[in-house]
Amino acid sequence: MNPPLQSEDPVQGSSIPVGSGDVLQSKRAGFWCFERFFVVFVLLYFAGGLNFFFQQGEQTAQDPPSSSQRLLMAQPRASNAPDPTEKNPTKLMAQLFIYLVTGIFIIRDRGKFFQIVQQHKLLIALLALAAVSSLWSEVAGFTFRRSLVLSASTILGVYLGMRFTMRDLIKMLCAAGAIAAASSLIVIWLRPDFGISGGATAGDWQGIFGQKNTLGGFMALSTIAFVFSLLDEKEFRKLYAAGAVLCFGLLILSKDTTATLLTPLLLATIPVFNYARKHSLRAIFGVSIVSGIIMAAVVFVLFFDVNQALSLLDKDISLSGRTDIWPLVWHKFLAHPFLGYGYSAFWLGQNGRQSAYIWSILHWPVPHSHNGFLDVLADLGLAGFTLFWLGYVMCFRQALKCARLSKSLIGLFPLVYFSFVIVFNISEGSILKQESLIWVLYAATWVLTTRWLQLVVSALGQPTTAKRLAESRGGLWQPAHAG
Repeated sequence: MNPPLQSEDPVQGSSIPVGSGDVLQSKRAGFWCFERFFVVFVLLYFAGGLNFFFQQGEQTAQDPPSSSQRLLMAQPRASNAPDPTEKNPTKLMAQLFIYLVTGIFIIRDRGKFFQIVQQHKLLIALLALAAVSSLWSEVAGFTFRRSLVLSASTILGVYLGMRFTMRDLIKMLCAAGAIAAASSLIVIWLRPDFGISGGATAGDWQGIFGQKNTLGGFMALSTIAFVFSLLDEKEFRKLYAAGAVLCFGLLILSKDTTATLLTPLLLATIPVFNYARKHSLRAIFGVSIVSGIIMAAVVFVLFFDVNQALSLLDKDISLSGRTDIWPLVWHKFLAHPFLGYGYSAFWLGQNGRQSAYIWSILHWPVPHSHNGFLDVLADLGLAGFTLFWLGYVMCFRQALKCARLSKSLIGLFPLVYFSFVIVFNISEGSILKQESLIWVLYAATWVLTTRWLQLVVSALGQPTTAKRLAESRGGLWQPAHAG
């Protein structure tokens, strides 16, 4: 029997299976539904939306203290922050389920999967370096286990990019965001002791995530997904608008400053990118320069008195202690600049030499650098840092090409998302992080842009299709015209 037919456009198409025969079509439709429910569950898991079940009875310390309460933490004291090397049985069961099901899905289409993996050698090299770093890590076994989890979650991202279209992923991200937002409201209502932060960040909403910055980061991503769906879809626009408002409202109530400032900025890039892709390279440079001048002027006006502006956000000049962390991590990085300390071997809580040293100076349980680039440098040194940026430049170039060739706004999502990854990691850490939704979607979006460009190149090999593409979008290297 013939396999299910799917749209070949990984950016805009739909991947609803079409079968011959009622029984076959029913089976394929059942698998289609299960696969999507599974992906929504996976998105919630990697976003931290299951922390309500994983962290019952545990205390977390992922968020830096606010400026109004940092002085209360000035004296050294014992910390109840969880040891990152300890295993959580409930989370382990969820991991086994997710990766077992993913493995079964991959086996069904293993030929295509291995073909795509071979096309992303920089991603493979980065994962290999993380695994090999166990050779110089002080906790070799822990580093190797974490590198396996990183590889597994990256493989899941590759599968998502191989299996679904960009529109599919955005819709499932909207579904996960809606579930997380609704569940967070319920938890805040019924279990405010978990849903609302206490201690140094008392009063900040954290919902089902157990951490305000985790809630804020996912609500920011969900808001962007809802806005893209609102602009792209003709149906259910009121639902998409309601979802965007709900997620952005929770984002504000989380008081995650990075995500709150980042989300409107990224949404503002959508019309800029949309304008730029329809004009010449000279126009693109002009738009970039004008936009940069306007943004610089706004920043100057708002932040001329930096301390006063930051105080409005309950921040100080140290950005809630981040600028205290960064020089300490940088100093430690300089001791092992080329290969770092080994993957996940730097931040080991009070049981790790490097992290314990930083804890003793800052007097609070710092979980990571609050900067994704510093985390990569500390773990894998300049070798890992270079591999990441080489891969990022490659996938960003692919995203630019996709944007200039695509006729829909969905084609702009890779550009916006890759911009999100970089800006978000200035004050948070999600680059090369095991079981991070941002990293999983990074791998998925990279694969999706590769697939779409291969489709275009293949189409250009057909005279009729090549002529149509050249007339409608200006070809692969020429500026796209308004469609």
